[in-house]
Amino acid sequence: MKRLLYGLVGILIIVEGIFIYLSYRSFLSKPDELNINDNLSNNKNTMFAILLEQDNGIYIETSDSKWPDSTYTFNQEKSGCVDNNGVALDKSVLTFDIDTRIALVTTNTTTYCYLYFDKK
Repeated sequence: MKRLLYGLVGILIIVEGIFIYLSYRSFLSKPDELNINDNLSNNKNTMFAILLEQDNGIYIETSDSKWPDSTYTFNQEKSGCVDNNGVALDKSVLTFDIDTRIALVTTNTTTYCYLYFDKK
């Protein structure tokens, strides 16, 4: 009987430890912040597609390793993020500060974001 009791207590301690660890990781997770002047290759935690408007009005994904220069302006209406299942996340998840040129993604899920930039 004592062995069974010790076994149950041990299992409860392990489960509680796992719960505390997962809660701690969730508490520490911070939104990804990207400086628009940084190289794309430095931002490996979140996947981004950068789409640049062409002269004919069509957007093409850039293969450049740098963020768009100041000849482009961020298009908030077209930009957004989806989760791993392809479900669109709320538009408020992705914000862009024009002054600091920083894109901010505020979500605790793994996401894929597409950022549209219009020609000025």
